[in-house]
Amino acid sequence: MTIPSSRFIRTVVLAFSSLFPVLVVALSYPETPEQPVTDTYHGVKITDAYRWMEGKDNSEFQSWLRTQEEFARGVLQRIPGRETLAARLSELEEEGMSIRTPAIRANRLFFLRRKPGESVYKLAMMDGSASKVLVDPKAFDEGKTHATIDWFKGSNDGKLMAMGISRGGSENSTLRVYDVKKGRFLKDAVSRAGFNEHLSVKWLADNRHFFYNRAGEGETHKKMRIYLHEVGTDAAQDTAIWGYEVHADIPVESWAVSVFLTHPGSEHVVAIVVPGVSNNRRYYTARLDDVLAGKPGWRKLADTDDRWFRGYLHNDALYVLAQESAPGRKLLKVDLKHPEKAPVLVIPPGEAVLEHAAEASDALYVRGHVAGVDKLVRVPYATDKPEWVDLPFAGRIRDLQADVLQEGAIFRMEGWLQPPHIYRISRNDLVDTGMLKGSAANFGDYRIRREEAESEDGTKIPVTVLHHKDMKLDGSHPTILMGYGAYGFAFKPKYDAKRLAWLERGGIFAIAHVRGGGEYGEAWHKDGKILTKSNTIMDFVASAQHLIDRGYTSPKKLAGMGRSAGGLTIGGAVTERPELFAVANHAVGLADLLRTELSPNGPANIPEFGSVKHKYQFLAMHSVSPYHRIQDGVHYPAVIVTTGINDFRVSPWQPGKFAARLQQASASGKPVLLRVDEDAGHGRGSTLDQKVRETADIWSFYLWQMGDPAFQPAMK
Repeated sequence: MTIPSSRFIRTVVLAFSSLFPVLVVALSYPETPEQPVTDTYHGVKITDAYRWMEGKDNSEFQSWLRTQEEFARGVLQRIPGRETLAARLSELEEEGMSIRTPAIRANRLFFLRRKPGESVYKLAMMDGSASKVLVDPKAFDEGKTHATIDWFKGSNDGKLMAMGISRGGSENSTLRVYDVKKGRFLKDAVSRAGFNEHLSVKWLADNRHFFYNRAGEGETHKKMRIYLHEVGTDAAQDTAIWGYEVHADIPVESWAVSVFLTHPGSEHVVAIVVPGVSNNRRYYTARLDDVLAGKPGWRKLADTDDRWFRGYLHNDALYVLAQESAPGRKLLKVDLKHPEKAPVLVIPPGEAVLEHAAEASDALYVRGHVAGVDKLVRVPYATDKPEWVDLPFAGRIRDLQADVLQEGAIFRMEGWLQPPHIYRISRNDLVDTGMLKGSAANFGDYRIRREEAESEDGTKIPVTVLHHKDMKLDGSHPTILMGYGAYGFAFKPKYDAKRLAWLERGGIFAIAHVRGGGEYGEAWHKDGKILTKSNTIMDFVASAQHLIDRGYTSPKKLAGMGRSAGGLTIGGAVTERPELFAVANHAVGLADLLRTELSPNGPANIPEFGSVKHKYQFLAMHSVSPYHRIQDGVHYPAVIVTTGINDFRVSPWQPGKFAARLQQASASGKPVLLRVDEDAGHGRGSTLDQKVRETADIWSFYLWQMGDPAFQPAMK
């Protein structure tokens, strides 16, 4: 790869629309230094002109990001329809109440709630029919940096609440303990506690002690250990009982996540090592009393070759979702009193891909999906016979939660066109709680189609299309095509009221269910990772071509979008077939795959994307790395690249490199903008206003490049 060693201020002439007289404006990108560094991988020399962007607390790079944001802001503010679009997006979002992660504790319901007009989620509680706010994270704001509640986990009696609070969308939580009855925080505070959002915080039966996960000193997500904490004591005195370098005879990788399973009244503890993003984990068990006494005597239950995924503890039984000889996974039951016995098969491999479960007092409630449409099965402990639950519509189950001391479970469910509802299930009695009252968006005139595109190798790729019921297939519709394709995550139905603002303009939303995802289980995932990652890109390209060939849209009206790991998807697609797209959004996305494993979050992702240390993995990685695919003089589409300065999942230098290289290389005269949010990370902790503003910027940029008259800057 050849990269010029000098850098100049590149002037781009922008033609705003062929529908108007010649409207041109010369934009000069901010100067970006080039400091070439050449590495040799397995005999292949690779030159990187923007290596200087890498590194933690890089002041030169931070200054460059701010300059790029100022430049992007100056361009975006000139798009006339942007503020009107932002107002419509706000209207659609703010008229409905939003509730996340409902959790039952001692017959009370705890949840994160955002009412109309509010920008962040607050922790609330419903006791009977009355509800009240417990914690408003605004109390933890610092200047212009906002705070959010990342996760919460209540004691078994519901009197205390452990929660993670972070600032600036960083997800770098500080663990705090809240006294529900007294309405105040206790003095307990634990930093570096961001990885407790799933299974790691576990309260003991006395409701005064809990286990939690904490990153190592100076880290945010490495060298993790499980600690035991007593409420009211100094966390500096907490004892590490599991994790990185805790037990000399139990290796735990520095990038592995530790998970602890306990159950009130159970004499067992189960510890799990999650080696990065791998779905195959190592399981160990010990007696709880021995763990508390500092003499655990851990016994290995399963190694990575056993392919155990997630586990759930109930008294003496460990239920495990496993994928050995089961691409869609199966449910096993392990007798912890006699772990030497072979596990019992509870749910055999079938059409459904099993993903997650919640432990109630009566049963294990298991969530799975068929081609991305969720299913729910109840497994009573008394019989271990699966009972499939009739769901109200075809959609997605989110936030499946249960209380191990109470019957039943609670979950949130939504569809592409169905707004979220919160349901409670007890045995087979499914009831809508009525906590959510619909949405301001009316999708009554819109429909969903499920079609298939044919990829380069002949594989049929599902494509979901959201459109107006009277749509004509004349190629005239502004269309957004989204794709992801990583970690085995299926792209499931997701309700988003904001989409109506796009559809109202005659637009179309489409989702490419590319390989690398999990729509059809582990086989679909494997066909889009490391050596087969090119399939993900070609599947997205095929989906774009399908939409054009079917008459939904045309290259002048098509926007491609990929977020996070989907940055490889969209980055690969626009460099593979740039002529297919008018515009694209590379959002907090991976771009330089050859340097990813050296980033803070990189080692954990080696099982998904590979390592340059291995020759054939390097060759495959180099072939799909968006940053390295960019060629000088190619007519690339317009691109808006987005990042958050506090992003720990994808380091900001990844989108930074991608934007800089595109600005330097593209010969199309179309703009390449780098939009930077200084009070955001990967997006999970962003406020409602931040999300609305980001969407308005991106969609306005799309519509400008698609020639929408209402979004063309005035002639100067």
